[in-house]
Amino acid sequence: MSVEQRRTDFLVGLLLVLAFAVLVVGLIFTKGWNRGRFDVYATTTSAEDLNVDTRVFLQGFEVGRVAAVAPVVERDSVSLRFVARLRLLTEYPGGGPVKLPRGTVAEIRPSGALVGGVVIALVLPGRWAGVVEPGDTLPSIRRLTQLEAIAQAADSLRDEITLLLTDTRDLVGRVGRTVDLAHEQVALTGPGLRGTLDEVRATLAQLRPALARADSVLATTHGRLGPLQDSILVTLGDARRLVLGLDSLTRTARGMADENREEIRHTIRTMLTVGLRLDHFLEQVSRRPLRMITGVRPLPPDTTPEASP
Repeated sequence: MSVEQRRTDFLVGLLLVLAFAVLVVGLIFTKGWNRGRFDVYATTTSAEDLNVDTRVFLQGFEVGRVAAVAPVVERDSVSLRFVARLRLLTEYPGGGPVKLPRGTVAEIRPSGALVGGVVIALVLPGRWAGVVEPGDTLPSIRRLTQLEAIAQAADSLRDEITLLLTDTRDLVGRVGRTVDLAHEQVALTGPGLRGTLDEVRATLAQLRPALARADSVLATTHGRLGPLQDSILVTLGDARRLVLGLDSLTRTARGMADENREEIRHTIRTMLTVGLRLDHFLEQVSRRPLRMITGVRPLPPDTTPEASP
């Protein structure tokens, strides 16, 4: 092999090495491999869709990736929990340190892709209470994926429908028992009710003639009460005028014949009693015309002038 050919091969190899070095340097700077990083940990009860190289975001900005996921066996239990090692940037690309306050939560949420995939979002607390140091462990929560949410909603709907069907069956059974009991009660009480209704109809049929006779008697009595009432009013007026005349006569005779005073007073009391009884009779008959047939209750003895001393 000639010297020229060897020199050409050397230059080509050197160019290839330089190109590879430039590519590696470009990858280091573009991928951020030259930036400082620190590790923190996050615990979770499920490692589903959580893989190495899962992205970690802080307020929508990518600040790291998952470096490893390792299972941990709980003491005195067969269940597992998983510890994810998060490798985070020590500073932002534009400068400034990446600081996480204590109380930061690692939220595992769906990545938004149609098929699988999750990301970790660092949710900051409401107040600043110190800084998370390298090696600290962050608490984590897991948000359901769209498929998990749909499955959970379907399970909940299935449980509610099952309970609804059970309650419906119970209600139908209770209604059926109530209907049967109602049929039994109707069968037991039906003959008695029919007999009672027949007796009521017979009683009403017997009462109709008596009610018709009572209506006719009331109509006849009402037609006769008018003239009788006028006659009683005339008589009462005459009696009142008589009483007034006797009263005047009594006053005149009182001065002329003292020896006949007691007899005259007795006569006046008798006439006054007659007038009061006629007034009472007229008042009672005016209020209830039927008292012409049934009779009028007499005045109490202590209300008449004869009862007075």
